[in-house]
Amino acid sequence: MIYDIVGCGAVVRTYHVPILRDLARRRLIAVHGCFDLDAAAAATVAATLGARRHGGADEPPSPEADAVLVATPPRSHAAVARRYLAAGKHVLVEKPLVESAEDARDLVRQAQEVGRRILVAHFRRFYPSLRTARRFLATGGLGRLRRVEATEGFRWDWPASSSYFLHDAHGGVLWDTGAHVVDMLLYALSLDEPGRELECQICELNKRPPREPSHEFRARLALRAPGVPELEARLRLSRGQALAGALKFYGDAGVLIVPTTLAPAATLLRGSERFELTGAEPGNAPLDGVGCFVLEHLEFLSACSTGEPSLLDADRFVALSGLLARLGGEDGRG
Repeated sequence: MIYDIVGCGAVVRTYHVPILRDLARRRLIAVHGCFDLDAAAAATVAATLGARRHGGADEPPSPEADAVLVATPPRSHAAVARRYLAAGKHVLVEKPLVESAEDARDLVRQAQEVGRRILVAHFRRFYPSLRTARRFLATGGLGRLRRVEATEGFRWDWPASSSYFLHDAHGGVLWDTGAHVVDMLLYALSLDEPGRELECQICELNKRPPREPSHEFRARLALRAPGVPELEARLRLSRGQALAGALKFYGDAGVLIVPTTLAPAATLLRGSERFELTGAEPGNAPLDGVGCFVLEHLEFLSACSTGEPSLLDADRFVALSGLLARLGGEDGRG
């Protein structure tokens, strides 16, 4: 498969480039064009990957390309994805997908109309502990769920090359690592199923600063879906202090703990007893974050070639897009 890359910032240079180089050596992919608002960044990535074209972010899709990796800021994801779908290309979008549920639905419809795939790079879905938790919860392992807590925090030191994280409305902790945490929550609860309606009442919302981008975030939610009892969810995210990175599911039959970092097992607490839950993961289960990025690209290649459903299909992220939009609004209304 031949790729274009739109957006050549730190995420692409740090994580995607080494994997794409390896996939190119294995003759699974080739990169034809690299594009970015920063011409020097595009040229650097193009030289590293042996791409034939490089230029600005508004360059037209390469006719030779089969697919595109979109790694621009979230505000431009929809426009870039639409341009490539209209040109008949498959699309892999860095998280989060788009700014709203409406944009997500529009992209899903467009992809279906042109017979192309659009997947979203939420690599944490490959964590063995998370996939085990999803199966355990789906089979009623905790009995009736009473509430869930999701926390993650650390002092931010990401090597950003611009002020995007400090000035863009999508640069705060919610749209950055929080998008992963919220997606892990929805995925574990099987609330990401395509076409499933998710209702969310925001009971409490506290952010510092109060306008996005915020770097300290707290929320208490009431989640509802057809056939699922109302569930209280508490979310806390921070860029200024260390917080336990974990999802905690409280049910009548115990507490299930899922780390927000890669782990081989989820932990089940029942009274004074503690159990490590592992699943029958395939032989290529990732051992680290790099392995998750490898699986992400392999999943994309497989989905495009076979047409089989994927856990990264864009229609699984409609509810997440809508929820992030509401939580990112100044008053929780999106």
